[in-house]
Amino acid sequence: MSRSPELRFDISFYNDEHRAILMRHKYAARIKQLVDSGLSVKEKEFQVYAMFTEQDGRPRFRNYSELKRKVPGRIKLLKDYIDTKNGTVRSLVQPGKNQVTERVGVASALLVMNKVFGLHRADWERIPETSKRKTMDFQLASDGNDFILVEAKGTAFETGNLHRDADLERHIKEKKKAHLAENANLTSLFGVITGIPCELEKTAQCLLLDPLFENIRMDAAKYQLLARLYFYSRILRVISRGQLVRALLNRIAVLKRASNYTEFDKLPLVDIYGEPIAPPPENTSSIWNKTVVKDKIIGQMFPVSKTDFVYYALDMDIYRLMVEQNFEAIRKFSSTLDEQFIENVTYDNAIVDVRDLQEYGIPYESFEKFDEANKVIIALTGSVNYSLSGQVIGFFRLPERTLP
Repeated sequence: MSRSPELRFDISFYNDEHRAILMRHKYAARIKQLVDSGLSVKEKEFQVYAMFTEQDGRPRFRNYSELKRKVPGRIKLLKDYIDTKNGTVRSLVQPGKNQVTERVGVASALLVMNKVFGLHRADWERIPETSKRKTMDFQLASDGNDFILVEAKGTAFETGNLHRDADLERHIKEKKKAHLAENANLTSLFGVITGIPCELEKTAQCLLLDPLFENIRMDAAKYQLLARLYFYSRILRVISRGQLVRALLNRIAVLKRASNYTEFDKLPLVDIYGEPIAPPPENTSSIWNKTVVKDKIIGQMFPVSKTDFVYYALDMDIYRLMVEQNFEAIRKFSSTLDEQFIENVTYDNAIVDVRDLQEYGIPYESFEKFDEANKVIIALTGSVNYSLSGQVIGFFRLPERTLP
């Protein structure tokens, strides 16, 4: 079976001053272990993080059309700027900062914080910019007890180790101080500077900067729950329209305003008639006209060129989690897809919209028609990227025999 290779990041303290402060943190032992051993993450998971660094309300992937429009450029950008073939992340362009190094900086910072606090992608919310401040690189999460804010920076470097960039350090400190002045609800504020080497023999590096501490003044468990519900609702809106999404968005609105949100724990979502919503695969309306794999992954398949396709999907267990509304199960969920599936697969029953095929001039008449919908069934080969959050993205191609 083909499993995703590991990517390595060397972890170190920015300097002795930051080391001294970090070693007073409640998770100092975890931080020290990470510095000593480095960070190893699955290449597939890193790619999912780097592809989707945004989690705010701005026009990104609010629906299926936006996803199809933006993903091709995102794929090309990452392929043109970074390489992951040698067990680490390497820059294919000259040293400095650009859009892709920022993406790598965010992705690696979150992966580092996940190791320290036991989190995954669904826990993190990107703090939107305001007219008063730019918070583009801030990511906020809760582990159910503490709030964690991380400022992420990425830069490419060459010759020797990553230079301790005083401008990046100063930038992180200034923004952390400004954010604390506006919001004293945070427990830990971290900075992570990621250096992406240009040389083959070098390993990507993450430098850790000190956290500051404040008392908690809001319910951290409620925040974590809402963050995960928001995360999954955004993906579901892209791949699965209908009563489940409407019911979930309504429940989020209620929980957000509830003085005692725990009253809704284990209260399942219902349809407009008050009947409990059945999750897939029992609920066939949720999986109709979508690409489903072994009753475990569900999502949308669409072309991005005449031969290449992208699969954007979710672990089907998430549907049941959202319906059942067991708050503890939602907060503790971690997908096991990577333990159950190989990455290199053939989808014999990928369902693709005819209009999408027409956009790239792909002849569709020879493919089997799917039901009464304007869709066809295609066999595709490729690989699937999983993340612990249950978010899935796959890259597929038409077999040579099907090409015109």
